[in-house]
Amino acid sequence: MTARDQLDRPLHPWLKRLFGRLLGVSLFTKILVANGAVVALGAVAGTYLTAEHVKASPHGTHYEMMALMGGAGLALSLALNALVLRAAFAPLALLERTARRVIAGDLDARVRLGPVRDPHTEQLAKTVNAMLESLQVHTRQLEEYSVRLRELSDRVLLAQEEERLRLSRELHDETGQELSTLLLGLRLFRDAAGAPQPDLPALRAQAAQLAELARSTLDGVRVLALDLRPRMLDDLGLATALRAYVDEWSARTSVPVTYSTQPDGGPPLPVLPPTTEIALYRMVQEALVNVAKHAAASAVRVSLTTVDGALVVEVQDNGRGMTLPKSASDQAAAGHAGPSGPQAREAPDAPDAPDAPDAPDAASGLSAGIGLFGAQERISLVGGRLAIESAPGGGTTVRAIVPLPDHAPTSAA
Repeated sequence: MTARDQLDRPLHPWLKRLFGRLLGVSLFTKILVANGAVVALGAVAGTYLTAEHVKASPHGTHYEMMALMGGAGLALSLALNALVLRAAFAPLALLERTARRVIAGDLDARVRLGPVRDPHTEQLAKTVNAMLESLQVHTRQLEEYSVRLRELSDRVLLAQEEERLRLSRELHDETGQELSTLLLGLRLFRDAAGAPQPDLPALRAQAAQLAELARSTLDGVRVLALDLRPRMLDDLGLATALRAYVDEWSARTSVPVTYSTQPDGGPPLPVLPPTTEIALYRMVQEALVNVAKHAAASAVRVSLTTVDGALVVEVQDNGRGMTLPKSASDQAAAGHAGPSGPQAREAPDAPDAPDAPDAPDAASGLSAGIGLFGAQERISLVGGRLAIESAPGGGTTVRAIVPLPDHAPTSAA
């Protein structure tokens, strides 16, 4: 290594750092230094050249020298300022190009400054990049939500069609058949009453049978109307509507149900938004439908309690239980809801919902078209979560936990 290389080696990092600092100073400093350099260079060079010219021509007027120095100084000042300003405004040009790429739809575009920068443009570039990162994240979330919204819309439409199918079958197979039987009985009653010597005791017995059939048909229509939309939910609230439904379900299925709304001495249940009330009502409704279909239970417990600022609604049976599937979609397909046991699954929030709804059972009551998946979706949409716990032979529990609104009014159960 030569002596020159030895001298240059320690100076190279120092010069590099100095050059980097000079390129990183503010735009005002760059222009000030450039113009100061022009003035200093012009003063030194002009003084020297003028002195030499005067020595060479002491008796001349020196106008040509003055014009030369003025033109040279102006040209040098313009050239140096143009160079400095072009380099200083280069980060702004990069920002503009990045903005144009974003406007064109390229959300991956980022501002990458070159070696010439200043603290203000560097901070601006960081701010723009952070804004673009946030914009990209939110755009992707909106795209994901849009896809999920389309999927949910498809599921809702499918559930509506399945519910229409269930209603049409129930009206045709049950209500329609009962009305046809009632019509036939009325015709027979008319013919028997029109006989020359009618058998009055037989007619009275037939009339009683027809009245009982009409009452049974009317009860079926009322149950169907209650499944479709319980008016009591709108008029008296969730607790009262659930009590009425639980009593009706218990009488219809001959399964005793213990219903409680809050421990003695506890605060009254708050008034919930209508969407939350209908979501919880449908969850209990679907859970009881599944108990009647699958659980073979001899006792059911339904409870509404408030815990740590949340409303907890549970439907628990002592039936045969089940082995819970691993995935939430398989869990919904199992078609039987219930809590406590060694196995437990928690239904995810709406963004993590299963990809597709499971096949419904047309005879399993309102919301059976989407089953437990439908209950899970409803609870997720109101900000809650649905948990299912079960074990073979240990019963099943469905538990919905929904956060309470702040400063919600209260109502007696």
